[in-house]
Amino acid sequence: MEKRIPESTPVAKNAILVQDRRRALMASLSFDQMDSRQSTIKSAYSTTCKWFLEHPAYLDWIEPQNLATHRGFLWLSGKPGAGKSTLMKFAHNQADKAKLGDEILVAFFFNSRGYELERSTGGMYRALLFQLLNQATDLQEILDNLHHHDWTTDTLCKLFLAAVAKLGQRQLKCFVDALDECDEQQIREMVVFFEELGDNATQSGTRLYMCFASRHYPTIDIRYGRRLILEDEHGHSADMAKYVRRHLRAGKGKAVDEVTAEIQKKANGVFLWVVLVVTILNNEFTRGRVFAVKKRLKDIPPRLSDLFKDILRRDEVNMTDLLLCLQWILFAVRPLTKEEFYFAMVAGLDSGPENIGKWDPENITAEAMDRFVLSSSKGLAELTKSKKPTVQFIHESVRDYLIKDNGMSELWLDIGSNLQSLSHDQLKRCCQNYLQTNLSDYIPQNQPLPKATSQPGKDLRQAATSVFPFLEYASCHIWNHAEKAVSPTVSQSEFLELFSLETWIGVSNLLQQYDIRRHTPNASLLYILAENNCP
Repeated sequence: MEKRIPESTPVAKNAILVQDRRRALMASLSFDQMDSRQSTIKSAYSTTCKWFLEHPAYLDWIEPQNLATHRGFLWLSGKPGAGKSTLMKFAHNQADKAKLGDEILVAFFFNSRGYELERSTGGMYRALLFQLLNQATDLQEILDNLHHHDWTTDTLCKLFLAAVAKLGQRQLKCFVDALDECDEQQIREMVVFFEELGDNATQSGTRLYMCFASRHYPTIDIRYGRRLILEDEHGHSADMAKYVRRHLRAGKGKAVDEVTAEIQKKANGVFLWVVLVVTILNNEFTRGRVFAVKKRLKDIPPRLSDLFKDILRRDEVNMTDLLLCLQWILFAVRPLTKEEFYFAMVAGLDSGPENIGKWDPENITAEAMDRFVLSSSKGLAELTKSKKPTVQFIHESVRDYLIKDNGMSELWLDIGSNLQSLSHDQLKRCCQNYLQTNLSDYIPQNQPLPKATSQPGKDLRQAATSVFPFLEYASCHIWNHAEKAVSPTVSQSEFLELFSLETWIGVSNLLQQYDIRRHTPNASLLYILAENNCP
């Protein structure tokens, strides 16, 4: 239950209550994944990205005398995988190191692979506003007339405008990355808002700097600002050459120089392509196959999507693992933690009692799970570096290849024409298999569960989910996957006929935090389906 925000009344205006109320609103404004994407992005390799700080566009952007001309906007665009996010993280970190006493620095990195707040402008406004108010605590007074904490986009925009209006002569730098990973209409509205914000700041004398990064498409129409196209920059090409020379385990010589030059040429400005190809070529070098490197490089396709295809199809090993891995990352209701991911996979690959029983961390270690994420995805998935790490693709272009470029259909012809339906049906079966695990230690057979809100109820819930990490997801989202699986060729009739409703009710009741959310033992299937929006 959310903490109630004290009403703002004349009586509540004393300092202690006002501060308590502000703290409660600030806590409500923040969310766990605010900096998840930025934390996960790999930092710039040593000696790379430094050219950006000396680029004429960057120097013009940070020059206060030019604010009236560019209105504080710097736009960085580039191809998918070019390295925009790494450069933005570098620029943000450097700005933080050079920050003056009255300077405020805020940032948000969109993440289409994350939770809703990570891929919407609503989440961006919340994150930026929280950072602004957290650094300039005097601005928190704008919250005093707020009688709710329903963080709508309209409310957040008004608060952000009010906060910037109170900055006075202070300087605010704002970095927003991956605009293309948010809904296109939301981004267009956001650009209009920031243009208004820039106009207001210019008129009031506030030094407001905004650095945005996105792909070339969708096209974002802007009135002001300096532009920089990443793959056209000499400094970017030089960075790729530095990376190859440092990471290609090939020694020295004319042949190696030729390989380095060819990598740069084929990369066509896409840094991610370089990173993946260097890894592939190093495998040849470590096996002493120097003679094979040039041929291997020649065989590697220049397009990023074709390279992903090459990586996934090259060895044809554990393709069943790969398919299920991709289905979970693509179609899960929400991103899975590595523990959830591991047991979700096991439930689909080998759901014997010995495999989906209680998790023993000494037997199945965190390191083993990390390796499984890497191996099952053939290196195209990773763990985020957030408070609660989740499994995601190494780059949004992987998802683009699998869905937009029909990579899944090419890899598995039998599911290509009905990918979404068949995938959700498979994920439903994983949930169903996991729910069949033995929970007799946690669900008493002949006595009622302790009250959900009681300490014994909380302890029982915690004990069960700690040794059955996938239990909560399986219980909560099996209906969602079953509903999305329905298609002219995929029926759920047999699933509903054989489904053990009694078992599901027991698990669901165990996991509920409030007694009112529990079901009676004789709740009907029709009622459960209606409750879970399954017509």
